[in-house]
Amino acid sequence: MQTKLVSAVVAVLASGAFTGALAHEGLPSDYNFRDDIRPIFAKHCAGCHRPGGAAPMSLLSYSDAVPWANSVKMQVLGEQMPPWLPVDGVGAFRHTRSLTAAEIDILIDWTIGQTPEGEPLTADELRELEPAATEWAMGTPDLVLKAEADVLIGEDDYELEHCLVLPTGMAQARVASAFEVKPGLATIVRRATISLGDSCEGARPLATWLPGQGSVSLAGGSGQELPAGASVAVELLYVKGWEDEGKRLVDRSELGIRFSDSALAVSALRLSASHTFSESVELLAIYPELDPEEPLRIEVVRPGGDAEAILVIEHFSRQWREKYVLAEPLSLPAGTVLRLSQPVAWIDFIESSATTAE
Repeated sequence: MQTKLVSAVVAVLASGAFTGALAHEGLPSDYNFRDDIRPIFAKHCAGCHRPGGAAPMSLLSYSDAVPWANSVKMQVLGEQMPPWLPVDGVGAFRHTRSLTAAEIDILIDWTIGQTPEGEPLTADELRELEPAATEWAMGTPDLVLKAEADVLIGEDDYELEHCLVLPTGMAQARVASAFEVKPGLATIVRRATISLGDSCEGARPLATWLPGQGSVSLAGGSGQELPAGASVAVELLYVKGWEDEGKRLVDRSELGIRFSDSALAVSALRLSASHTFSESVELLAIYPELDPEEPLRIEVVRPGGDAEAILVIEHFSRQWREKYVLAEPLSLPAGTVLRLSQPVAWIDFIESSATTAE
């Protein structure tokens, strides 16, 4: 987001927000909450910043959002929110949460320009993004996996990772086309990493889920094959907000899975440093196992020698670690080299011959 900040910072300086009386008076913004600000919050922030969501405050009503205007400004300028780690302009991914330059300018202008409300929202508009706790975004799952016991988050636990191992009980192998987590306690479930196997350590990552994502799937009509009798390991990250600090909480989240008889089963590789593809492939997703002390750069070098970065992360945050699903499959001819600046990453791909056969 670095280049996007230039116009926003200029707007802050030009407004006089850091000088004399204008720091308190300011010129009224041309943007208002109803028409300009709430749509941005709904698109990028509502997954967490909603009534009953994982963030400690909602941003979907004017009365809830306006006390946080200065915090919004600082978080946006500091590139802390919305939480999206990849560098903008490198690769195209599903579930991107990065703000555009225009959206940044609108937010900053509004926060330093007396935060106009515009026409008040109706009761129906206020309700439209409230959570529907009893519904699945994917519709009715084909399989719902539940933990046998509650997860305890103790009084002294501010942040906790917990691994659930959930047997599928499947009599035959099937291809999963989508995954979705329904949090038992949505205010503290911040991430779920869904892996194949009976352990969360070193297992093949199938998907990651974050609040507001709904169901998650791969591009290109593909899916993840679950063998007969397989278990799925779900690593849940719990983070308490200030309202829950010092409280003893329990959670029993559920995992929903949709299956497809037509989806192509993807292959997965755990790569170290570099890998040369002997066949043409369609690259679908990348799950880096990052060293938080070092930046990450993943690039492909095609047979002609042209190098292209497909994922760059300069500043890693473990809380927002996720699997990056490409918006569209990336075609890589035989002989392409995939290079990593960090030691290990998982990739999902399909051999091009498999897609041709279909």
